[in-house]
Amino acid sequence: MSCPGGHPAGLSLGRDMAAFASMLNAIDRTAECRWDLIRVVLGTYIHWASEPTEQSLARLVPLMTQAAQYAELAGVELAIETHCDLPSRTIRELIEQVGSDHVGIVLDTANVIRIGEDLLEAARLVAPYTRMLHVKDLDLSQADIGDPGGWWPCVTLGKGDLPLADCLTNLMRNGRVDLACIEISAVHPTANEDDMIASSLEWLSAFLP
Repeated sequence: MSCPGGHPAGLSLGRDMAAFASMLNAIDRTAECRWDLIRVVLGTYIHWASEPTEQSLARLVPLMTQAAQYAELAGVELAIETHCDLPSRTIRELIEQVGSDHVGIVLDTANVIRIGEDLLEAARLVAPYTRMLHVKDLDLSQADIGDPGGWWPCVTLGKGDLPLADCLTNLMRNGRVDLACIEISAVHPTANEDDMIASSLEWLSAFLP
């Protein structure tokens, strides 16, 4: 089972040591609950393109190396979300520099779009390290393209503009996914969220083992 993280801005790209301490505490609580996977966040859209990625990695790699060692002792895996903070390639590079089997990725299918990435290419990059999915579909006709913190309306899975079927098929073939979650936010005012969730569950079940 998995435990969600806490801070919306996460580690603020390695600047928030209080959030880092909270993350270590969350690892302890996750282990106490006998869960084995915890989602963590390095930053959020306010950090996107705020500095060269090399600077972010210089702060984050030592922190995540320490967290990985702590998680391993606790018998917990960490999964870093693609959270509109860093490119998918940079998150993969961070994980490879940390070099621990106890650190993976949460692929959020909408967040990579919000920072201007191609979903299929992002999924290809992170597939070897993906442990969890946040599956969203988007209506891009009303999205604030170019602004990752803007309005990105979600729709029922399979009814939007993202190539989710190809993405999930490739992930299931080339990666390891322990948990897939439907995530819905910024819905149209006339949308019925209960109907969206029910239809999305039916759609997603076709891709899960």
